[in-house]
Amino acid sequence: MNSAAVDEHAFRRMLTRNLVLPIGSGVLGTGLFIALVAYLLYVLSWVEHTDQVIAQTNEGFRLTIDQQAGLRGYLIAGEAEVLAPYEEARARIGVHMQGLRELVKDNPAQLERLRDIESLQQRWALAAAQLIEQRQATNAPPATVKVAGGSLMDSIRKKFGEFITTEQELRHERNERASFTAILTISLYAIFNLSFSGILAFFGRRELTGLSSFYGSLLHQQELAAEALAQQAWRRDGQSQLAERILGQPNTASIGLTALNFLGHYLDMVVGAFYVRQDHGELERVADYGFDAEQQAQTQTFSDGTGLVGQVALERRGRVVAGLNTGYLKVNSGPGHDAPLSLLLKPI
Repeated sequence: MNSAAVDEHAFRRMLTRNLVLPIGSGVLGTGLFIALVAYLLYVLSWVEHTDQVIAQTNEGFRLTIDQQAGLRGYLIAGEAEVLAPYEEARARIGVHMQGLRELVKDNPAQLERLRDIESLQQRWALAAAQLIEQRQATNAPPATVKVAGGSLMDSIRKKFGEFITTEQELRHERNERASFTAILTISLYAIFNLSFSGILAFFGRRELTGLSSFYGSLLHQQELAAEALAQQAWRRDGQSQLAERILGQPNTASIGLTALNFLGHYLDMVVGAFYVRQDHGELERVADYGFDAEQQAQTQTFSDGTGLVGQVALERRGRVVAGLNTGYLKVNSGPGHDAPLSLLLKPI
């Protein structure tokens, strides 16, 4: 009962562990997966934000170039229509730069660069306005067209270049960080999952092996008990049938012959003899089974202690003799003769 109780407790513990731990691992894995996806989405949103900043910056730079090109064309041609790109770009660039400031308001360094760019743009716009006034006043193109000081425009280009380069570095850094985090998280989860599964399988196999051995031992014991019960039932059935057969027999010879005939079939016996103690004290064969004619014609008597029959009768204890030689005893089987290899002697 104690072994069964302990075994049942171990089985319940193993069953609980094999249910709870995989579910816990699945929940943990799902949580890690959701966290990873959320982080990647967060990083991708910043990458998208960087792309928007770069696109806005390129557009701001394009408007600056449009201003310069429109001004150059006007100074050469002097026609108001040629100045239209300049006017359009000048009207849009302020709002555009304001939107760009909103996008990078969380980055002080980039915000400072934008302020420098806007300051340079304002200085260039003042110089450009002076050139337009001069062109309108003289109504003649200048001998050499120098658009608002080349150094200012070069500085604006340089600042825009630095701004875009910084955003590209940020995008690359964020992509690298996202890739590293994804690879690290997936690798750690894979290692954890494989290690967890291996440990669970190892301990589960060990406990299952123990349970298998335990139940195998129980089954073997049950088989032995069932076999013992079957032997007992077989023996009791044989005893009952033998009692029914010999009941009412008139003498010992008839009892011996009936018993031998029954035992010959029930025990699959090939030869047998029944000895009864006579009044003079000797054991005399009164019935036989399977003897050949020569042996059957011989009268056999034994005194206590004489031969194996006499010795068994004296000791009142059964005996099995195995490894008989072929000449020890002949069995008449009708078509021929045979020799048994073992012998059972039993006092009753």
